[in-house]
Amino acid sequence: MFAILAVRVVCVNTFMQVLYKIMIYKMMNARYNETIIRVVRKRTPEARMDRRKVKTIKSIREAFAKLLQTKRYGEITVQDILDEANVGRSTFYEHFRTKDELLHLICDDIFDHVFCHTLSPEAHHDFSHTDDYRHVVEHTFYHFEEQKGLIKGILRSEGREIFVDDLNKHLHSLVYDYIFKVYQCTKFDEDLLVNHLISTLTELALWWLNRDCAESPEKMAEYYFWLIIPVLTAKD
Repeated sequence: MFAILAVRVVCVNTFMQVLYKIMIYKMMNARYNETIIRVVRKRTPEARMDRRKVKTIKSIREAFAKLLQTKRYGEITVQDILDEANVGRSTFYEHFRTKDELLHLICDDIFDHVFCHTLSPEAHHDFSHTDDYRHVVEHTFYHFEEQKGLIKGILRSEGREIFVDDLNKHLHSLVYDYIFKVYQCTKFDEDLLVNHLISTLTELALWWLNRDCAESPEKMAEYYFWLIIPVLTAKD
């Protein structure tokens, strides 16, 4: 009887784990669709999005992301993207004017979730119940690790400048929305300090990605705070 009971417990636990993974997958897919819509509307506020358009943009985005992991940005042609996504040229230009615009969409897709103020549970981490600035930085490194194949493909190419510029813009909000809630600037000009906080995280992330994310996201967040805490003053 005990053996049967133990088997039933294992089966229930396995079922619950599978159910949880399915739930997380559905949440992530729904969030991905919402991100696509939000990012496109941010660039073209007049755009009306239906399921067909969302599916087409996802297909183009995923095709381009796949190509970036095997070819240099400058070598990828619009025709390559059309062939990989199985869409027509007119369909591509209905949504994107240039290849650079598509790359900006991919960067926004990555960063809009990484720096989102409302987070959901995810397969490998859950920061949905905290807005602590340290956890926000950890979350940033987690997603860089999850997207490392794509990001490293971008960084190896002429798209590096676009990625770094977009990253720096998003880190600006991280500094003001999270770090400056806890710390203040008393030792330097504020603009200089903000530039230091942003460039330090950017260079640390690039160094880590170049090492194929050898350290854990938690360790990288720890490194970052070792580097910046000495120049910050805690608020009373």
